[in-house]
Order: sequence, then structure tokens, then C-alpha cells
Amino acid sequence: MANRTLRICILSFVLALAGALTSVPNPWQFIKYKVGIFDKAGETQAVRDSIKQFSASIAGFYASGGSIQGLNMFPADNTVKRRIFLDIQINRESGFVLVADRDRSDVKQITFSDTNHASAIVNEAWFMQYQNIGTRKPVSDKKANYLTLRYLFKKIGGKWIVMDFDVYGRNDSIPPVQQERLAAW
Repeated sequence: MANRTLRICILSFVLALAGALTSVPNPWQFIKYKVGIFDKAGETQAVRDSIKQFSASIAGFYASGGSIQGLNMFPADNTVKRRIFLDIQINRESGFVLVADRDRSDVKQITFSDTNHASAIVNEAWFMQYQNIGTRKPVSDKKANYLTLRYLFKKIGGKWIVMDFDVYGRNDSIPPVQQERLAAW
């Protein structure tokens, strides 16, 4: 009787484990993450590099008035790209170009929810000025903007891609990321 109970327990465990592993897209990556066999330092640096590329790309897109040069290098999901280029188009239709220069980014926190999803809280300082689209003469004063951004990432094809971002004031409290939001990607 004890042998039978032990076999049933082992079989139940194996079936539960098999069920759990088939419910995640990449079970080996999931196991590596859960048991701590995860190059956290390397992935953290890769997320930092993605943030740097994202900021540099945005500055270039705005300053050029929407030139798509470098769009394929821009580490962002298509919905994020559309959001940014819609804003640039609205400025163009108003006769302006927004020149946005990132002064600094201070990464405060990077959190991995698994091997393919991460979020980052970043304090950023940008200097912004509107210019006339035809003459490029300033139509506003250069203004410093101090923001806190939360970037949401997904690793696609070995690269960390910004799937969405939230913008907060420096003194705003930042609510936790809802896991359902990350899991949607």
C-alpha cells in the first residue's frame, strides 16, 4: 500500500511539473530563471543599452522632424513607434519641430519578471525646445524637463524591446507593474 501511495505521489508530481512546464513558452529558460541560472548582470546591461538606444533614437526622430532613418535600430514595439511618430506628425502639422536632447538618464531599478520580461524605472533629464519647421528658429525657450519613466521590455530575437512606457513627474509615486500587463506581450 505504501509503495502504491508513493508511486501515485511521484506520478502526480511528474504530471504537475509537466503541466507547469508546458504552460510557459520556453520551459528551459523558465527553469533557469527560477533556480537562479540566469545571467542577471549581462541582461541588466543589455536592458541599460536598450534604454540608451531608445533615448538616442527618440531625440533623433524628434529633432529631424520625423526622419525614419534608424527606425530598424529603434528598440521599440510598433505600437510605441506609432505613438511617437503620431506626436511628431502633430507637431509638423502645427509647423513645429520639437528638439529634445537627453541630458542624463539615471537608471534607478531594473526588475525581471522572467527571462523575457523586464521593467526599468529611470530618472531622465531632457532639454526641449520648439523650432519653426521651415526656418528652424526657436519659437520657445529651451526648457529642462525632469521626468521619471517606467519602461516595459520584452526580449525578442535576443534584444530587449520597449513594449510600452509610462511617464511620471519626479515626485509622483509609481504604482507596481501589473503582471497581467507584462504577460499580455
